[in-house]
Amino acid sequence: MFYDGLHFLKGLPSPEGVWERVQLIGEGNYGEVYKARNALTGDVAAVKVMEANLDKEEDIKAELNVFQNHSQHPNIVSFLGAFLYRDQQADDHLWIVMEYCSGGSVTDLVKNMRAKAENLPEDLISYILREVLEGLSYLHRAHVLHRDVKGQNVLLTSDARVRLIDFGISAVVENTMGRRRTGIGTPYWMAPEVIACEQQPEYDYDLRADVWSLGITAIEIADSTPPLFGEHPMRALFKIAKNKAPKVQNPNRWSKRFNGFIASCLVKDFEQRPTSFDMLTHEFVRFVPRDPRVLRRKLGTLIDMYQPGERKDGFSESSSSVSGADTIKKELKLLATSRMVDDLASLEVMDESVLVSQLWKRYQRRLIYTNVGDILISINPFQKMDIYNEKVRNSQLPVRISYHLIITFECI
Repeated sequence: MFYDGLHFLKGLPSPEGVWERVQLIGEGNYGEVYKARNALTGDVAAVKVMEANLDKEEDIKAELNVFQNHSQHPNIVSFLGAFLYRDQQADDHLWIVMEYCSGGSVTDLVKNMRAKAENLPEDLISYILREVLEGLSYLHRAHVLHRDVKGQNVLLTSDARVRLIDFGISAVVENTMGRRRTGIGTPYWMAPEVIACEQQPEYDYDLRADVWSLGITAIEIADSTPPLFGEHPMRALFKIAKNKAPKVQNPNRWSKRFNGFIASCLVKDFEQRPTSFDMLTHEFVRFVPRDPRVLRRKLGTLIDMYQPGERKDGFSESSSSVSGADTIKKELKLLATSRMVDDLASLEVMDESVLVSQLWKRYQRRLIYTNVGDILISINPFQKMDIYNEKVRNSQLPVRISYHLIITFECI
């Protein structure tokens, strides 16, 4: 059935008889991505499938805005059309048909190279970052904030051209200095000012949040993972906000220009951080040839060497690996709910059911205080508890609590 709230999609044609899904190649919070084939021409494309319901309205509007109005840039993945698959039994689905990037993602490439003790050469890193900056600066001139810049969203075409993808959480600001207040993005790449918006509603940020994410992506390309990737996402957010700006694991391995580029992107005070336009003049990317055909041939050779054929689909997961990831998530969630911990930030999986399970287990053992990183959750015990005795009062325990959240179990 079609929801009236998404009336702006009513005029879209049906994909039936035109595009047919061939294989699931990606799955995430904002939809599924399939390799697809045009039934009329045989052309191959990628199709992002999203539920067309009210819960997805903002995501759909954001994605369509970029694709319909800004995908003509050579560093933005090409938009081939939007279709509405009408379902009489369930929600309708929006199909966004886009260019199929057979070279895979930059993340996959650097991980595959690292698995064989190899690194992406610095001249190719500068080429990739220059191309991403070209795409970002184009979006920023149109007052569009990407908000999810990371290696997985930087794709490579068959001829080693660079494309930005995934605009489901992008946002429009009023002008190039316009501000946003919503904390959203992938934790390890999020800028400190974006994280601050979650705790301090009066805080805001602007287009330079994408520049921070680009600096983290540069580290990801060098080290194959972003900083703090081994940390629980919630703990990582606290550390991003509090710690000094990160660096590559081994700065001496890389040139001063590359280290300087990263440092310029990762200025913690975003008011002092360069814009994407400023970063295009940085010496690390300024000297990339305007005609980079030699670099593309070199990058194309590496793609052929290190990107397995079944992974050359332009997205993060193949259909087989998605099911494996789901199994791992289920096992981690089972482990998270079966054992009891003092700090929930130490868990690998966290959602509402895990949180409630942990708090309930601790409450049953008269443990009313639980840490989540630097957050302290306290549960109303509805009874007198002798936990503040003289020994506790006289102890000089370090203060490590920044926020305090009180919860009441109404069912007790």
